[in-house]
Amino acid sequence: MAQRGPTKYELRPAVQADGQFFYRVKRQVLREAVVSTFGAWDEERQREKFFANFVPSTCHVLMVEGRDAGMLAVDREADPIYVGGIYLLAEFQRQGLGAAIMREVMGEAAARGRDVHLQVLLGNPLAKRFYERLGFQATERSDSHTQMRWRRGR
Repeated sequence: MAQRGPTKYELRPAVQADGQFFYRVKRQVLREAVVSTFGAWDEERQREKFFANFVPSTCHVLMVEGRDAGMLAVDREADPIYVGGIYLLAEFQRQGLGAAIMREVMGEAAARGRDVHLQVLLGNPLAKRFYERLGFQATERSDSHTQMRWRRGR
């Protein structure tokens, strides 16, 4: 399938009530990678872990034509800036949105003199390649994740 140019999007700050939507998006996007990495998806454990770590002040709802299309979790106060996740519902993937959003985060980081850090599940090679195309490099690997970093000025 040919990739179309980036669709126009908006980011709106998340509120506590967005948690259910965020969990649904994250489950849709990451379920296969979690199973590949850990061998199973434990719904109760995943839900509990998600809501224990959900901090609306570091999250945004990605909106396309007025519809909730995904989420971005980013800690802009961290140094390096930490991207906790960018997740798009399937119907909004492969339209250049993820790359456009990440370039926005990277541009902001560069303007502030910071790098960007994130981690990718080992069972998610597509995400790893996506970040590599944007200039991220693997810096470390654990039993479950690859740590990646984008260095400003490179």
